[in-house]
Amino acid sequence: MHPPLHIPAVNSLIPRGSAVAAMLSRISLRFQILTTCLVGVVGILALALVYVIGSGTAEQQRRAAAAATKLELLVVEIDADLLNARRAEKDFFLRADEKYAARHAEIVEEAQGDLKEAHELTGSSAGGDLLAKVTQIEKGIGAYAERFRNSVALRQKLGLNEESGLQGSLRGSVRAVEKKLAEFDEPRLMILMLMMRRHEKDFMLRLDAKYGEEMKKRADEFAKALSTSTLAPATRSDVAAAMAAYQRDFAAYMETQLKLAEEMKSVSSAYAEFEPTMDEVKKAAEEV
Repeated sequence: MHPPLHIPAVNSLIPRGSAVAAMLSRISLRFQILTTCLVGVVGILALALVYVIGSGTAEQQRRAAAAATKLELLVVEIDADLLNARRAEKDFFLRADEKYAARHAEIVEEAQGDLKEAHELTGSSAGGDLLAKVTQIEKGIGAYAERFRNSVALRQKLGLNEESGLQGSLRGSVRAVEKKLAEFDEPRLMILMLMMRRHEKDFMLRLDAKYGEEMKKRADEFAKALSTSTLAPATRSDVAAAMAAYQRDFAAYMETQLKLAEEMKSVSSAYAEFEPTMDEVKKAAEEV
């Protein structure tokens, strides 16, 4: 067993004969013991306070470290999502398959969700500069996604295959003219028709509006040749109507295709605009 705890009386610590000693001699032993205990309790409380403050600081540091780690992981996920979005974008433009457009939308939505979480983390812990960059990326991805949706809409208008959209209409009107001309022996009209088909194919291959102008010239020449042909008036009228439909469909196809080409460029430009900021955020997240 431990020996009993010996608590020295306060007056034992004061020199005898002093005024303080005389005053303390009149204070009860019980009060002196209580005073000594009180001093001990205050000391313990002081130590506890230091411990609590230290623990709070450690907890704050732990939370900050966890937030930094989470931010870095989010940035890695966002970067991967963006690369996959670009892959889906290229696959759609190459294959004209709507499943790639749907995949693109899913990926962008995931990236935007991660960005929202990163925004909250940077807003609460990482500082204003990083928050501004994350906000810039959010806006950039929004613009990029909108440009891609516009491109998808234009591609759908053109037609996702030869039988749909403006492609299908153009294909049908061309066949209608060729079928009518095949019923008659009119070499001049057939040659002009073949020249127009050549302008059509050249435009599809090169996407140059000058072939649209050449198409109009051949159409004017065709109209003049038709008016002096040996065809009956009713037949001329039918051929002219079929040719007008072909010219209308080609003009609509050319206009939409040129718009699509510009929109596809804007998709890449929108991505390139925030890509350097994304690289900066990746680097900053590694250093937080």
